[in-house]
Amino acid sequence: MKIYYLRHTDADDDRRDSFGGVCDDPLIDAGKNYAKKVAKILKHKNIALIYSSPYMRASETAEIISAELGVSVVEVFNLRERNSYGVVSGMEKDRAKVLFPDISDRILKMKSMGMKPSNSYESLPGSEIYLELVLRAKDSLNQIMRESRTLNYDSIAVVTHGGFSWAFFKDVLGIEMELEKGQVVVLSGSTLENLRIDEEETRIIRESQI
Repeated sequence: MKIYYLRHTDADDDRRDSFGGVCDDPLIDAGKNYAKKVAKILKHKNIALIYSSPYMRASETAEIISAELGVSVVEVFNLRERNSYGVVSGMEKDRAKVLFPDISDRILKMKSMGMKPSNSYESLPGSEIYLELVLRAKDSLNQIMRESRTLNYDSIAVVTHGGFSWAFFKDVLGIEMELEKGQVVVLSGSTLENLRIDEEETRIIRESQI
């Protein structure tokens, strides 16, 4: 089985300079255009079905790809992004500095040390515990692969998020990898235990995206 695994494209939270995570922003025009480019790259990969996070930035990316490929999208709640920012999720950063100065300072300190809240074992107030994210990442991909085997799908696509992807690659597959928005990684294997990156096909797709 091949899994064309990708992170959603650019969304409105970037334009608003707000904290992401569980905020549910749509794609901006640049994100829609890049998703169309990804769709054309994936058009002839014989993808049978697309699994997507329910958050708009992921589901809209999936729908744009599905329209080009002529396949359906199934939303999976557990593919959603980590609630990494807790009580300041979706809040514009300048406003968060006023309402939650301690949390804003803590986030800035984490980033100054090269840590992203979405990738950190540390939990901000109201955020999802990292281990819980790892467990649902493992469970959701396990379920997707099991269903795909039952339906005899040789190739599927999965559209999700940056923090989710970090946890899945690092603590489920044992690969330290941070996906850029819209980046596609091709995975190959029959079960989660033997799932590996198809380096050659990933490279070819990556060169097509540049």
